[in-house]
Amino acid sequence: QSDASGLGHWITRQREAKKAGPNCERKMTPARAAALEGVPGWAWQVDLEALWEEKLAALRAYVAARGRLPPRGDAAGLGAWVNNQRTTKKAMDAGRNCRNKMTPQRVAALEGVPGWAWEVDAEAAWEERCAALQAYVGAHGRLPPRSDPSGLGAWVRNQRHAKKAMDAG
Repeated sequence: QSDASGLGHWITRQREAKKAGPNCERKMTPARAAALEGVPGWAWQVDLEALWEEKLAALRAYVAARGRLPPRGDAAGLGAWVNNQRTTKKAMDAGRNCRNKMTPQRVAALEGVPGWAWEVDAEAAWEERCAALQAYVGAHGRLPPRSDPSGLGAWVRNQRHAKKAMDAG
């Protein structure tokens, strides 16, 4: 799950601390547990299948609204999730054991999403993002901010880092 604020990782650590018990370095005190349990929607156990289904529904909605799969750097983290599904399947196809399982049902569900592909044409994806950047600048007269919901600002930052790395040799 993509989370620029780090909150998702913090939540995971809280759940791990509770599981680890009183000998854990990051102790889960009764007061902390009660505070978390007071947060609407809090759960100590995560239903990973339901979470996967939610992401799939979000992906379908995204594709229905935009006519394409999300870019890897989109603000909602959906592009990263798509990339994780591809990576998981590739790893499992290679015989590696993965924490997240790519079941035949999940494969079929993803392949039912319009535009889904297990392999990405990196050059075509780059060209698409570059064209989106040109359109953005044409419409707004400036580069997108890093926080742009389309992920275009993050993509620009990544291009700058790639150029700096290339120049450094």
